[in-house]
Amino acid sequence: MMNQLTALQRATLFAHVHKSASEQGVDPEKYRKMIMREELGVDHLSEVSRTDGFDRLMCRMLKDEGDYSHALDYTGGDVKRLRYLAMSAAAKICDGAPEDVERMLCRYIAGVMINMRFVSSDRDSLAMRLQRVDGWDDFTPLQLKKVVAALNLQVRRRR
Repeated sequence: MMNQLTALQRATLFAHVHKSASEQGVDPEKYRKMIMREELGVDHLSEVSRTDGFDRLMCRMLKDEGDYSHALDYTGGDVKRLRYLAMSAAAKICDGAPEDVERMLCRYIAGVMINMRFVSSDRDSLAMRLQRVDGWDDFTPLQLKKVVAALNLQVRRRR
């Protein structure tokens, strides 16, 4: 099976494995296998995805190290990635460059979400919420994947 983690992710992971294992007073290799089983239900590093799997392991290790503020950087990774994809797709669809591009893109995405019946609020208040990174946390990754798919379909139609 091919390894899914990037070289940088592997280096980061192993640096924290040693630090977290020493904090726990456990052998690093045993610790790594233990958290992989507990967090992801996998036995081999090649089964760890470079997105959610990596994020979950890093969050766990940073919590074990006592670095809770840094552990927060690894939570909500799917939503952050999907937000980026949605904003990128909306930028390809919306022409022009007004003063506040992010506001315009969020307003467009809000319209898509309303048309998909994910929310029943008005476009402007939803757009304001989507301008905040945490405003996207109200939606499930599945809903956001559907929004990204709808936006990508519109991008393909414009070509």
